[in-house]
Amino acid sequence: MKNSKRNPVIATFLISLICMLIGDTQAATLPVSEDSFAFRSKLTTAANKASNLSVDATHTGFIYFNLGDLPESASIRYARLRIYFPKTVRAGSGLAVHTVTGSWDESVASSEPAFSSPVIATFPPEDLQPKHFVSVDITATVQGWLTTPASNEGLAITAVPGLTSALTARVSVGAKEGSGSGYPAELEVELNPAAGSIGSAQLATNLTLSGTTTGTFSGDGSGLTNLSGASLAAGSVGSTQLAANAVTSSNIAAGAVDSAQLAPGAAAANLGASGQAGVVSGGVLLSLTENAALVAAGYVNIGTALLSTGAPGARYSHTAVWTGSEMIVWGGSNNGGNFLNDGARYNPTNNTWTPVTTSGAPSGRYGHTAVWTGSEMIVWGGLYNNSGGYLNDGARYNPANNTWTPVTTSGAPSGRIYHTAVWTGSEMIVWGGFNGSGGGGNDGARYNPVGNTWTQVNTVLMYLYQKL
Repeated sequence: MKNSKRNPVIATFLISLICMLIGDTQAATLPVSEDSFAFRSKLTTAANKASNLSVDATHTGFIYFNLGDLPESASIRYARLRIYFPKTVRAGSGLAVHTVTGSWDESVASSEPAFSSPVIATFPPEDLQPKHFVSVDITATVQGWLTTPASNEGLAITAVPGLTSALTARVSVGAKEGSGSGYPAELEVELNPAAGSIGSAQLATNLTLSGTTTGTFSGDGSGLTNLSGASLAAGSVGSTQLAANAVTSSNIAAGAVDSAQLAPGAAAANLGASGQAGVVSGGVLLSLTENAALVAAGYVNIGTALLSTGAPGARYSHTAVWTGSEMIVWGGSNNGGNFLNDGARYNPTNNTWTPVTTSGAPSGRYGHTAVWTGSEMIVWGGLYNNSGGYLNDGARYNPANNTWTPVTTSGAPSGRIYHTAVWTGSEMIVWGGFNGSGGGGNDGARYNPVGNTWTQVNTVLMYLYQKL
């Protein structure tokens, strides 16, 4: 565990109250405390004096933030890692961020500290532009460090493996020794207000505020002027801050609430909670069309709301096939480093999504292939972790009955990623790809779904002779 020095947080009630009223979000930007890089698994003292941190097939960057000035019981609203790329030789397949689990010190030569295999965040290739800042979300990791300070050993930044080292990212990351040529990593943190930190018991009688928000008020806030929605941080007032029935239609001016003030799904939640027959004054109903009958019944059209239609979660390196009437999306990875085995079917005619069952589905993966046979989607191959989990299995998905049927591994090619697959009309042909051996493959096989069998694709080594 790295040493952390906690400083007392000195603040008066008046400062805290003004911050809440004018929308101060208790945000902080923490500079990097230590940074270095390892070359071929060796951390050197020279590395911590470098103007930039090298990250590529043989170099790993390490950064550490001292959270000692944050309250131990703090609740994180968000935490973002912000880094600068002074130079990008090639973007490759992007970068990955891991939590460090072993001890290290930038001033001590040692072996590279251990770091976790799961990826907590990624920088895709398109983000690795030279002389650019890029941020990624690491809220869960930072919250874990505050909960268990001993677990904070920092972060490791690695290059996602490409087909070869020549196709792996090679970039420079700004370091604290950059002296103007680069900018060191930063941790942007915003804290949630402590529950109940400002309440009627904390409001003094006739307290006078000056500045943007002015006025003299009692415990109920009467007399306050220049206080509007712009003075409150987004999300600072929610249902947990309001007493039951504190806001009714009598507190809302006519026309004050329209579609711009409704959060996505708010109208749908209101309808589901009360039912049409039980909608009280101020309640909201949904209609798929402009409904004259509702207007005649005393309802006012306050705008429109776009409802979620069941689209799958965000992902990349997934597959999609066209069935003739629907697009089927499946698999891939998300920014949290999770390998997905779900998906959905999109029907453009009625603009709807239908979930693809995960019962019997192949394991989560990305970089796999998928082909459409005319009645089934065949998924095969791919990678299920960033430590060499190359797959040689798959399954056939039938959208008519929403079921999966395993593809046999008997006679199947070796596990691989970045391969290709085509449908001939009766067979799927898989060929090439990368299986972790350091180069591309030149083998493959034909899969027959009727017999659930594989037939190897022949490759013949030929000797060439030239007459002298």
